[in-house]
Amino acid sequence: MDPRALGVELDKLLPRERNIVYDAGNFLGVLPYVTVPSPAHLKMTSEFASIGLGFGTALGVAKGRPGTPTVLIIGDGGFLMTMSELETAIREDLPLIIVLMNDCAYGAELHFLAMHKLPVGKSVFPDVEFASVAEAFGFQAYTIRTLDELRALGPVLEKPDGPILLDCKVNAEIAAPFMGEFAEFEARHQ
Repeated sequence: MDPRALGVELDKLLPRERNIVYDAGNFLGVLPYVTVPSPAHLKMTSEFASIGLGFGTALGVAKGRPGTPTVLIIGDGGFLMTMSELETAIREDLPLIIVLMNDCAYGAELHFLAMHKLPVGKSVFPDVEFASVAEAFGFQAYTIRTLDELRALGPVLEKPDGPILLDCKVNAEIAAPFMGEFAEFEARHQ
């Protein structure tokens, strides 16, 4: 799926009153498409350009605001680093929806390497079926390959009952707009 189209659909389907926590990565291209009720409902964890900080932050937000669902938007690379926290979400019965942007890669690194005409092999990895793993921990978990599959989950997402994971298979060839901005900047300053 195109991650931008996925973001547009998620914005329609997720509870209107929600907290959004973003990890860091190429999937940040969805940022303009998934809205929040106020700035206080948005948490970014990319200040240090480090991936994997989103899950812990989302746990804290969900624990601190139990009356409002928290949506974590995270890439598969950052999720692989922190997926042990699935157990914490279940143990604490947190109102958490994980939107896993699964492009089978460290997406930002993939595009940076390609932009510099360097080998991308170390930035890609096999397609993991994260929904099965999350189900083993007790999550309601779904693998999403099409927007129609996502739309079918509308009732589940509108009124979540317990932690949910959406393993969204997104197109790795689509670079976030900031990738092009980096390339333009580097071209001007070389």
